[in-house]
Amino acid sequence: EDLDAALARVWLYDPATNTLELRASGGLSSETTTSSRARIDLATYPYKVGEIARTRRPFVKNGLLGDPQFEQEWVAREGIAAVAGFPLLVGGELRGVLIHFARQPLAEEVVETLANFASVVASALHDVELLGRERAAREEAEAAHRRAAFLAEAVGVLASALDETTILERLGAMIVPTSL
Repeated sequence: EDLDAALARVWLYDPATNTLELRASGGLSSETTTSSRARIDLATYPYKVGEIARTRRPFVKNGLLGDPQFEQEWVAREGIAAVAGFPLLVGGELRGVLIHFARQPLAEEVVETLANFASVVASALHDVELLGRERAAREEAEAAHRRAAFLAEAVGVLASALDETTILERLGAMIVPTSL
């Protein structure tokens, strides 16, 4: 809203499927799951969003009327005058695409602000990814610690028992609560 977007959208890149998935949308449409552009196959998608993702280069254009890269009926009906699209990159790796459609021509300052905003969004996505990895590593370390503690206790039981029946009873008592 602060940048007067008629429509702003963010797609996230899934390298496993080479697709962009629409994750945020505001302005003319806030719909993300039922949009015709909810999932974009980068190998076949002919429009600018796909091009921005494939080339990993920003695209800015004032004056969209008559440009076949944009749905002209929509451009005329909504009074769309300009577009700015930015790849969301971290270390050269694609994380997604941010698009901003405006009803007024985009001034250089607005384009610069949008480029900075795209960088912030890309950094935030990277931070979330790192946090997820850290959380998974911590959970794995905690699980490994629990397994090691269980094995240490089992060794203690084996070392302290003198007969086979006692060993089996103690191990059985250890295993049952752990596996529940």
